[in-house]
Amino acid sequence: MRFTATYCSADDGTQENASVETYPYSMGKCQDILTTMQLDLKLFLAVVKFLVANPKWREIFVHMTP
Repeated sequence: MRFTATYCSADDGTQENASVETYPYSMGKCQDILTTMQLDLKLFLAVVKFLVANPKWREIFVHMTP
């Protein structure tokens, strides 16, 4: 079992620590999905930066159809 500490923002803008297993929209979960895609490095990094800056978009990203 893998545990990765990540940050996620609550609705009030505060940050909390969560693990991939307990928070389905963590940055770690998003990165796991991204690494399964065959993306150009520039695009990969742009998406990572976007998801770090916009944590509310992580849920949409995780549930997007391929």
